[in-house]
Formats: sequence, C-alpha cells, structure tokens
Amino acid sequence: MLKNMRHRLGPVVCLALMLASASGWAASAATAQLEEQARYWEQKGRYDLARQTWLKLQRIEPDSATALAGLATAEVRSGRPDAARQYLEGLRALQPNHPELRRVEAMLAAGPQAFEPGGEVSRARELAQQGKYDSSVAEYRKVFGGAAPDERYALEYWQTLAGAEGGWSEARTGLEGLVKKRPANADYKLALAQHLTYRESTRRQGLEMLQRLAVDGGASQPVQPSWRQALMWMGGDRSDEKYFEAYLNRYGDDTQVSNRLAQAREGRVRAAQGAAPSRPRIDVRGRELKRAWALYNNNQTEEAEQAFKGLLARNRNDAEAMSGIGIIRLRQERYADARQILERASRISPRRAHKWRTAESTARFWEGVREAEALRANGDIYSAEQRLRRAIKASPQVAGGEPTILVTLADLRMEQGYASEAEKIYRKVLDVQPNNADAARGLMGAMAKNGRTSEALAYYRQLPEGVREAIGPVSSYEALALRQQAAEARAIGDDSGAEQLLKQALSIDPQGTWPRLDLAVMYLQQNRRSEARSLVDGLPVSGPLKGEGAYIRALIAGEDQSWFDALMWLEQVPEAERNAEMAATQRNMWVRYQTERAAVFARQGYEAKAIELLAQVEPYATSPGLVGSAAFAYVEANQQGRGLYLLRQAIAQSKPAHPDLLNSYAGLLLKLGQYTEFDMVLDQLAGRQDLDIDQRGALIEMRVAQRLRQADAVREDGNIARAYDLLEPALRANPRDPRLVMALARLYDEAGEHDRSVSLYRYALELDPQNLDAYQGAIQANLAVGNEALADDMLSDALQIAPNSSRLHVLAGRIAKARGQDGRALRLFKEALALGPGSDGAPGTGALRLQYLDSHLMPVHSFRADLDSLKAGVARARYASTANGVGAAGRLIKVAGMDTRMATNPTASPRLPTLYPPGYKPPVSADAAPIHGPALKMDAPSSFNPPEGNRPLMLRQDPVLRSRDYAYDRPAVPTTPVDELLREIAELSDKRQPWAGVGFGLRSRDGRSGLDRLDDVEMPIEISLPGGDSGRMNFRLVPVYLDAGAISGPQAPLFGTLALSDTTGLNIAQDDSGFAIGASYEVGDLHVDVGTSPLGFQLPVFVGGLRWSPQIGNWAFGAEISRRSVTDSLLSYAGSQDPLSGAEFGGVTATGGRVDLAYDYGKAGLYGTGGFHVYKGENVSDNHRSNIGGGAFFHVLQTTNSRVTAGVDLTAFFFDENLRHFTLGHGGYFSPQHYVSLSVPVSWTGGHKRFSWKAYGSIGLQTFREDGASLFPGNAGLQADVEQFAIDNPDPVIATGYAGQSSTGTGMTFGGRMEYLVAPNLVLGGSASFDNASDYDETRALVFLRWTYEGRNAVRVPPEPVLPYADYGRNLP
Repeated sequence: MLKNMRHRLGPVVCLALMLASASGWAASAATAQLEEQARYWEQKGRYDLARQTWLKLQRIEPDSATALAGLATAEVRSGRPDAARQYLEGLRALQPNHPELRRVEAMLAAGPQAFEPGGEVSRARELAQQGKYDSSVAEYRKVFGGAAPDERYALEYWQTLAGAEGGWSEARTGLEGLVKKRPANADYKLALAQHLTYRESTRRQGLEMLQRLAVDGGASQPVQPSWRQALMWMGGDRSDEKYFEAYLNRYGDDTQVSNRLAQAREGRVRAAQGAAPSRPRIDVRGRELKRAWALYNNNQTEEAEQAFKGLLARNRNDAEAMSGIGIIRLRQERYADARQILERASRISPRRAHKWRTAESTARFWEGVREAEALRANGDIYSAEQRLRRAIKASPQVAGGEPTILVTLADLRMEQGYASEAEKIYRKVLDVQPNNADAARGLMGAMAKNGRTSEALAYYRQLPEGVREAIGPVSSYEALALRQQAAEARAIGDDSGAEQLLKQALSIDPQGTWPRLDLAVMYLQQNRRSEARSLVDGLPVSGPLKGEGAYIRALIAGEDQSWFDALMWLEQVPEAERNAEMAATQRNMWVRYQTERAAVFARQGYEAKAIELLAQVEPYATSPGLVGSAAFAYVEANQQGRGLYLLRQAIAQSKPAHPDLLNSYAGLLLKLGQYTEFDMVLDQLAGRQDLDIDQRGALIEMRVAQRLRQADAVREDGNIARAYDLLEPALRANPRDPRLVMALARLYDEAGEHDRSVSLYRYALELDPQNLDAYQGAIQANLAVGNEALADDMLSDALQIAPNSSRLHVLAGRIAKARGQDGRALRLFKEALALGPGSDGAPGTGALRLQYLDSHLMPVHSFRADLDSLKAGVARARYASTANGVGAAGRLIKVAGMDTRMATNPTASPRLPTLYPPGYKPPVSADAAPIHGPALKMDAPSSFNPPEGNRPLMLRQDPVLRSRDYAYDRPAVPTTPVDELLREIAELSDKRQPWAGVGFGLRSRDGRSGLDRLDDVEMPIEISLPGGDSGRMNFRLVPVYLDAGAISGPQAPLFGTLALSDTTGLNIAQDDSGFAIGASYEVGDLHVDVGTSPLGFQLPVFVGGLRWSPQIGNWAFGAEISRRSVTDSLLSYAGSQDPLSGAEFGGVTATGGRVDLAYDYGKAGLYGTGGFHVYKGENVSDNHRSNIGGGAFFHVLQTTNSRVTAGVDLTAFFFDENLRHFTLGHGGYFSPQHYVSLSVPVSWTGGHKRFSWKAYGSIGLQTFREDGASLFPGNAGLQADVEQFAIDNPDPVIATGYAGQSSTGTGMTFGGRMEYLVAPNLVLGGSASFDNASDYDETRALVFLRWTYEGRNAVRVPPEPVLPYADYGRNLP
C-alpha cells in the first residue's frame, strides 16, 4: 500500500519540487536584476536611483546583506551619515564579518567630501596621473578602509594598483573579479587584457582577449592601441606571428608592426644560418608613439596627451598621434572635440582610418546623445527626438549596446503625445530584454495613454515578480482606469456618475493625488468651492508627500490659469523630489505666464516690449500648446504674420498635423476673423478619427464661439439687428445654452435696453444657477438702471452661492469704492485677494500675495489673461481629459484656441541626464556635472529658492512703485485683473494710512530790491489721516519767512505813495513772516480745502477750494473753484504798508474757477483747459483774468519702469489791467493784457526699487503786451495829486504813470524731483527747478521727509513732495 502511495505521490512531489525550483529561480533572477540595476546606477554616480533600487531589493529579501551594504554606501555618498550608520548596524547584526563593513565604515569616516573635487579620491587620481602609484593606492585605501572600493571606483583602483610596487598580482585578481561579476562589461575585459599584456608570462592570454574584444566590440575605448603596444613587446617566436597577422588583417598596414614582424622573421633566418642578427633600425617616432600609448593605457592621460602633442609638434599631420588626442578627448567625454579630431585624422590618412573608426563612431554617437539631452532639457522635445534618431542611425552598433537609448526615444515620443509609436519602440526593447523594467513601465504608460488600462494591468500581472517590484504598485493604474471612466462619464454629461467613479478611485488609492485633483477640478467647475477646498486641504503640506501636494496645488492653479501662483507652488517642491515631468510642467507654465505677460503688454500699447519678450520666450515654446500660446501673444502684439507663421510652420513639421496644433490654428483664425479658412480647418478636424475627448470638445466649442464672436463683433459695430440674426439660429438650436442667452443680454445692454437684459440674465441664472458670469452681468445691468438695491440683493445671492468668490468680492468692493466707501472697499479687496486671484479661492495664495505686498512695500505683478477681453475672442473651454500615463493627470486647458498639457508620470525616471528649465533648480547630486548655458530667472521672494547665475529674463518684473497720478498716463507696467486689484489695494491702503511729512523749501526770484525781488523760506508740516470708511483728512502748518530786500534810492518813489515825498536817504526793509494753517478733505474724486495765508503777515487772508476730477475710461475731467493767494511778490503774497500814508495794501487773492479736459489714446493724447478768476487785494484795484490753453502729448519712450513724454503746449491768458507795479493801487503781480506761449515740454518719469523721479524741461517762444498804467490806479485823488505835484516840480521830472511794453522772446523751465525709500516707513525726497523768462529768473529748491505710521510706505510715481504754501493749489510740472 505504501509502495502504491509512493507511486501516486511521486509525480506530485516532482511537480512541487519543480514549482519550488522555478519560484526560487524567478526570485533569484529578480534579485540579480535589481542588484545589477543598483550597481549600474552606482557606476553612473546616481546614488539616489541606486538607493531606490536597493530598497526594492530589500523588500524582496529583507535579510539581504548586499542590499544593506548598498544602502549604507548610497546614504554615505548622498551625505546622510545617520541613515548610513543605521544600515551599517543592520549589516553588522546580520553578518558581523561581512567584507563590505570595513569599506563602508571607512567611507563613512571620510565623509562625502572625500569624493568631492579636492577630496581624497581626487588626490588619489592626481597622484596616479603623476606616476606616484604607491601614494595613490594609499589614498584609495584610506578612503575605503583598506578594502576594495565600490564598483564605481574599482576599475581605476585596480589599474592604479597594477603600477604600484608588488601590486600586479592583486590587481589581476581584482580585475578578474570585476569580469566575473560583470561578464558582459567590455570595459572590464579590456582593462584585464591590458593588464595581462604587461607581463611576458600572461601577454599571450591578454592578446587572445584583445582579439576577441576587437571582434565583439562594446568597449568605450578602442582596442587597437593596447593590441599594438603588446605586439611591440613581443619576441620573435614563430608561434606569435598569428597575433601580428591578425592585427594587420584587422587594422591594415602599420609600418611599425610590419617592421617588427619582419625583424622577428629575419632574426630567425639569420639564427638558422648561424649569422649574427642584423642591427635593428631605431624608430624614434615609433618609440615615442609607443610611449604615448603606454602612458594612455596606464591612465596617465595628461602625460599621454603631452606625448601625443610632442609628436604633432614635429609633424602636425601625424594622423596616429592626432588620433591619440582624439581618443583622449573621448575618454574625457568631450565627444564633439573627439569626433572632430578623429575625422581630421581620417582625412589626413584614410588608409589608416580603420584603426580609430570605432572610436570615431563612438564619439559621434555620444555627441548626438549629449545634444539630444540638451534639447530635451530645454523643452525642445521634437528636435531632441530627431537628434537622437540621427545618432542611432549613424552608429547602430554602439546604440545596440545601449538599450536605454531606445527607451529614451520612446519616452520622447510619449512626451509629444504619440503613444502608439512609443508603444512599438517599448515592445522592440522588450523583445531583446523581456525583463527591462523601464521599457515595461513605459509600455504600460503607453497602453494607459491610449485608454487600454485594463490591458496594461493584465500585462503587468504576467511579468516576473522582480520586474513587477521594479515597476511598483499598480493601485494607481486601477485608479487610473476609474478616472478614465469618469472622464467618459463627464463627456456625456453624467457628472454624478463621474463623481462616484472618482470617489471610488480615491478609496482604491487613498494616497493618490490624481483622483483628488480630478475631483477638485470638477467641484471647482461646479462652483462647489468648499468641497474642492476640503480636497485640496487634504493634500500634504509636510512630510514625504509635501512635494507631490505642492505639485497638485500647482496643477489646480494652472487649471484656473493662475500661472504665477502655479509657479510659486512648484517652487515649494523639495529639490530632491523634482523630476523631469515636473520640470516639463514648470516650463509649460512659465511659457504660458510669459506669453500672457506679453499679451498684456501689447493690449496696453507696449508692443515693442511684448515683441522683445516673445522673441526671448519663443525658443522654449516647443509643444503644440505652447506654440499656440506664443502665436496668440504675437497676434496681440500686432504681429499677425509672425503668429500665423509659427503655427503654420509647426503644422508643416508635424506629419500628420497634431490635432492640438490645428485647434490652436483654428482659434487664431477665429480671433483674426478669417472665417473662410477657419471653416476649412474645422472641417479638417471634424474628419479626423484620432481626436480625443478634449479635442472634440474644443471643436464643438469653437463652432459655438464663432457665432458668439461674430455676434459680439457686429454688436460692437452697432449693428444690433445683424448680431441678433447671427445668434438667432444658434439660440434656436440651443435655447438653453446660457452663453448664448448672455450674448443676447449683451445685445440689449448695447442697445440701452437694460430692463430686457436683466430679464435675460435672470433666465441664464435659471438655466445655470451657479453661473457667476450671469450674476455679474445681472448686477451690472441693475446698476445701469439705477436699481442699486436689487444689485445688492443679487450680489448677496451670488456670495451665498460662492462665498469665497474673489471676483464677487472685487465687484462688491468696486461698488463700495464708487460710493466713496473706501474703508469697506479696502476690506472687500483684501478678502478677494486672500481668497486667491481667480474665483476658486485656492487656499494660501492670497495670503502669500498679501505677505508679498507687505514685504516688497508695493504690489506684486502676476500677469493673467483678462477673462473679460477673452469673451470677445474664442470662448474658453475646460475639459478633463483621459489620463496620459501612469498616475498622470492629463489636464487640458484651452484659452482662445491655446492649450497646455500638464502630464506627469511620477513613477518614471528620466532616461537622459536632465537639464532643468528656466527657474527650476535641479536636485543636488553628488557627482552631477555642472549645467552650462543661459537660463531664465524666476524672481521669487526670499521665502523661495530661485537659481543663481546669469539670468537674462525675469519671470516677474522689478516692482513698479505705486502711483496716484501719472500725468494722465496708465501705470508703466500693464495691469491684469489681479494686478489691477493689487493696485487698487495699494492705492486705497495709501489713501487710508496715516502719514506725516515735513519739508524745507527755498524760493528766490530776482528783481529790484524792495519791490519784485523775493526770497521765500518755508517749512511745510503736514499730517494726513483716514476719515472713517470714506475720505481722508489732511492738516497743514507752514511757517513762512519772506525777504524782498529794502526800499531805497531810485526804487523808493516806485513804492506806495513815496512818489509824493522826498525819499533821500530812505531805507525801509521789506520782509515778513508768519505761519499758514489749513485742512482738507478728500473723498472719491472730490477734494475740499480751507485755510489761511500765513498768520502774522501784514494782510492774512482766508483761502480754500473745491475740485472735482473724475476719470471715465480714457477721458480725464477736472473742475475747480478756489480762492488762492497770489505769491509773485512780497506785496501780493503778504501785503505791505505805505510808509507815507500808513495805508495797508496788497495781499492779493485770485478767486474763480477752471475746467480741464484730457483724452489719452495710449501712446498719445490731447488736453485743453480754460478758466476765469477775479483778482482782489487790500487797496488794490480789482482785476480779471481769463485763460485758455491746450496741447498734445506723446509717450515717446516707455520701459518697464519709466516713461518719457514730449508734447507741444499752447497757453494764453488775458488781464483787464496791468497791475504789476508796487505803488498804491497796484498788486505786484504779473498781469499782461495778453500773454501767449508756445512751448515743447519734455518729461521723464519713473521708479526703480527704492527710487522714483521726474525730470522735466520746456523751451519755447512767448510774447506778451502790457498797457500803460497810472501811478495810483483806482485812486483818482492821489493820481490827481501826483500829476499836480509833477507840474509844480518840473525838475527833476516826476513820473505820473507807467509806460506800456511788449516783448517777444524765448523762455525755458527745467527741474526735477525725486524720492528715496530710506526705511519701510520713511521717504526722503527733494526737488529743484529753474524758470527763466525775458524779465525774471526764479529758482526753487526743497527737501522733505514723509513718515508713515504703519510702516507700509513707498515712493510715489511721480514724486509727491510736501508742498510749501506758495505751491498749494498750483499744478506742479
């Protein structure tokens, strides 16, 4: 019975043993593969990737001593000694006598600096190059504790040991160990073969190996020099002739080798004949060439190079010496130099070129790979692929030994969206290497990209366990399948089903960020802000997943096209976690940000700046979406031809044309109104079978957008009936499309029928109750009909739906601001900014911006497309696309036909050494080569970590200092909605914060002493406070001292009534002093002030004014009524007393009004002014002045931070009487009967960092006429007395009046003012000017300080000094 049982169990046992054996073999194969991968990365110096691979091996074999030793080594080399010690302790506990212990402990003691330039390893290499092999070996042993180095340094160590005293045998054992461990490594075999040829006893064994290597190939260095050198060392045995013949057969004629063989044969013949062998000829060149190659083979590269150069110095056409230099360049990885030198050697000696042909091919191949790496790193994926293909085609044998190159090629095709072609390449690699984990991972990604996630999962399950381990977990694939199903559900309008699928994906992969991203985006699009925020809040902000959380936040910001915020979030990704996909995303966002900046510049009239910026950005716009983005920006800059050319060229180079390129091209044609070609492109797209969900959605959206665009265009032209005709068919086909309903509402708004537009907006809200655009239109329409209460109610309703909507807060703030409620408006604006720049209320970004605002003392400019302006173009559509790869988020964002794909595959690693894009700091690697070439700086605040080095561009401009008034100019930097909000916050904050200022000013006017000469010293003191929720109050105190000299000599009869008396010896000082007080209140566009001229003057007066200065669009209007002191002289300003009669006179005021009107076209503008004033003073005859003027101005030069404006100005004014003199009845002020001036004014205004300035000048022609005037106007009795006195006293002649005069000449004015931010709450400023006319010169100077209570000061553009009393109410130049 037992026997029968054994017979029955026998097959079962055998089967079990076979299965166990197979399982063990599979595990062993997986372990071996992972160990090989780890060793590969160690050899490449990528200890970060080696560490990941060792961790995978440890998960398979937790007690693997090899894995523990590898992890300890990786941690030492990565600069993490604590982690290395933990792994060492584990290794020691597992195998106390493990051979790696001593080596790793020595490395740990030496520290990572031992491997840096200048460390022990570098010193060991230098000693070896100097031929000091014993000392070099000692340095190596010091680093590695007397044990053999790890594999990266093993080869150089054993080769150095071979040259040390007594080291040959140990070196041979070490090299044989390397070959045994890596039997496929041709470089190890070549090193061993070279080593064996150094001794006679093993030279033939080495030659056998060299012969096989020459046939098999694969070594990075040529075999021929080592083979040739060994032959030179051979004797004359007949059995050795085969090595000479094999060499000559393979490499062709070689004089020295042929001579050596001939000498050996001749020696044997002579020996057989009993004759003495002939004396060998001395070949000096051959001996030197042999020595050079010996140095090269002994790794004495510098000495070998000098030896080869010595040969070339004697014969510059020595091809073999030249090839030696080329091969040295190849060893130095200077591939381009190597290829050029070897090609030249081949041209010089074509017959011998076969000797270095392999080296030349190798150099050419790796040169191409290096160029492809650079192109890929710069984002030029298409050119990178083409360059890599050329390299592979030119050197197929070299490429065949590098399967990672084909994987890289497939990756490049994937990055361009050609998943099907990439899949074929991955399969080709897998046919040769079925267990290549990188190729398997790429294949799964390609299948997933093509919507075959289930097939990808099935393929994964049949892979060996080790390969599956290397690929990683597949929960992300299962979640991906659900995400793709959710995308399909959304495409057919089943949002509820899509939501359930995404929630299921989250439950399968709770740590997965991509399902969270999809769900959050869907909630944002549905205005479910709080739910979206809860998902975003669930993203990690610290710990190991901090970087991925920041990355997802960046993608969400990108979904709302908040490119600046997205870039800032990307900067939060820790350097060690950044990968090529993140770099590609950053590049896309950077290009989108810059192209939108350029578009904003162009819309604001700065086309030259926009074109300059686009020219610098264009080389980085290499993907279909980015080409479209750049093309649209060029069109905004009025470069339609360039924009169309970019897209047409990209389409011509893409065979077949990429659908995204065609979508962008159609969008651009739509924007340009080229509807015929637009229809043709759309028909072409409609016939394509390879469109994905997003691309088909874009096609539908553009057809609707065409109708909307055409309707809006004719509506704006005033043809409302035609606009209705265009909308009517679309409305009939889609009566419940809220966009079309709102377009119809806009028609009624244009027609002034706001009541009907209100009804339509309400209907749009019934169709889409969450539509904030409809709410915004309804609110604005209600405000247009004066229904503020209903507008407020609707605003409240909208805020209930989207309480965290930043644009609704902005709308509420602007309503409050229009009502003069500055305090409430400021609170609302700050709440809007804190919620985020868009409507999503993304957490954190607003706080970041407010912090930025405070730290930089001024707004931060982050340019976004103006969504309102986009409504006139192509309607924006957002879609959730199917996934682009493993764990990928295929977000497709479309704006006016442009798109950006932000696809990532976090499990994939770059196949080529990565050069990161502008502003993105790469992770630190212990042996990373320096990255050369220009890059672009991301100018970030101190909390971020921008890269260093020369950066010709800036992501964000130098902050332009905030401005209240820019001489009717727009701010120097164009504004987007976010910038406009920041500017409004800055302006309101500036208006509402308390500040105090003090100044010291001097004014000097030449003239006759005691009369029209004047020195004016003033010290203005001003305090400014906010006035509750609205308005602002200012209080001023201005001490003033005036000095006009003294009345004496011939000037005396010209003052008061002194003409009626003897003035001999008379000397009367003319000075006065006092302090002016005043207060003002500003609210909105209204300014009111009251005050006095300096109290203590001879004749103080009450003064004040009321000014209203609204600005509507490009129109600026001003109306003012005022009473101001006339400050031309001491008499008109302070008043004086007649020494003879004791009568007070002077103290003149001008009372009246003026009106100003200006229109700014953007690059130029026009203005006009007119006014009328009554001049009155104590005992001064009344006078009237009327004035009119106008002119044009041109912004001749505009930069980021400054503007130069020039123009032409015509000014004319007219007084009834000439009262410019100083006798009683006159006022002492310039009062011609007509004055006309034609001048050319020029000004330069700007600000940079802590400075702001305005410099100005004017030169022109002026003419005036003054009528004659009586001595005592307005006083007939005195005039009669002086006339009688003149008759009674004919000698000397006494003047009874003043003669008239006229003058024509030139006049000029020049001056400037500036401010400097000394501290966050303190500004130092000054001004100076000089004014010259035909009859007077006046010089002014002022210094001032302005202190702000809250420490949020800023210089103002143009500078605004604390005004002396004499300048109050005066328009500053």
